[in-house]
Amino acid sequence: MVGWWIFGPHPKATTSDAIQPAKISDNSAEATIPPPAPPAPVEQKRPEIKMVSDKPMFGTMDLGGWSDPGFGALTEKVVRAALRDPDSAIFTDMFLVGDRKYKKSYPLTVCGYVNAKNGFGGYAGKQNFVYIPITEQLLIGNSAAALWNRMCAGKHIG
Repeated sequence: MVGWWIFGPHPKATTSDAIQPAKISDNSAEATIPPPAPPAPVEQKRPEIKMVSDKPMFGTMDLGGWSDPGFGALTEKVVRAALRDPDSAIFTDMFLVGDRKYKKSYPLTVCGYVNAKNGFGGYAGKQNFVYIPITEQLLIGNSAAALWNRMCAGKHIG
């Protein structure tokens, strides 16, 4: 029975149980062991999602990680460009909606909250935003209330 303690072999282990070092022959060809081949890269594909449809596509999808088809980063870039202090933006609860009709179609809509510094240097508080990528329409705060209620609030399918 071989057992190792933090400070060496177990006191009751016999010498025959101890791990013996590997013997290396004098022949250099036999002693050379090639390094293992690196694993093949695994290509992860983001899900493909249409920007607009004539019928509901899905209820909601949380944004972030590999499940995000790229709308999270796009939305953050657009929202940051509209803020007074873009580097201070903190995004929370962003999700993608595809089940609400708007102007005769069902466009993908990104909903979420952003908190950023105002002109006085303090955080203004969490404000909701709505972004429709196909029309490049972005509304933040009080101006987003009506569109938020129409596209983001309430129960979604799925």
